[in-house]
Amino acid sequence: MFLVNLQKDGRLLSHYVYDKYLLSKTKECLEQFTSLESRQFSHIIDVYYQILDIGAKGEAILRAISDLNYDQNIQNQVPIADFKLISDDYATETVYILCDDTSTNAISSIIGYLDCLKNTKLPKEEIQKIKTALEKEYRALNSYQITLSPNELSVIYDSYKVKKLNDHIYYIDSEFIEDFYECSTGFKLYSTAKSSCLAL
Repeated sequence: MFLVNLQKDGRLLSHYVYDKYLLSKTKECLEQFTSLESRQFSHIIDVYYQILDIGAKGEAILRAISDLNYDQNIQNQVPIADFKLISDDYATETVYILCDDTSTNAISSIIGYLDCLKNTKLPKEEIQKIKTALEKEYRALNSYQITLSPNELSVIYDSYKVKKLNDHIYYIDSEFIEDFYECSTGFKLYSTAKSSCLAL
């Protein structure tokens, strides 16, 4: 299958039928593909409408800003109060699975370094050394890291077994891993109150 972009007198014929906005979004959508097969059409259509939807929401927010609409429901506008740069749907929590000595030692070092940083009288050079060492320990934990949504974390959170390092970082000691994590399937997201499985 071939896509053809016809021109007449140096002007694309599609410009006579569609507006520039729709054409630019079509081009944006199609630039993602080097070749197309008919079985991809439903996916391409989904991508196209997602791009249009994002653009429409952006336009609605810009109209609200230009009209200084903070919280009123006006047609074709999203009030400024409803705008979020990052949607809560994409918020994540980091959980480290401490399944061996390397991961356990790294988390112990991180806890020690974080305690040292609470000392406000340390010289800047010492603080920098601690921060560098912290980065090294966090990098050592990369392969032990799992990212969950806040809702997923709330399903497994048990302050005794899932320990909180800071606002968005948690860890599970090796003795409790089997309660929460299965190597072949990942986290066991279950409700202890109902004893039923939750699907991701």
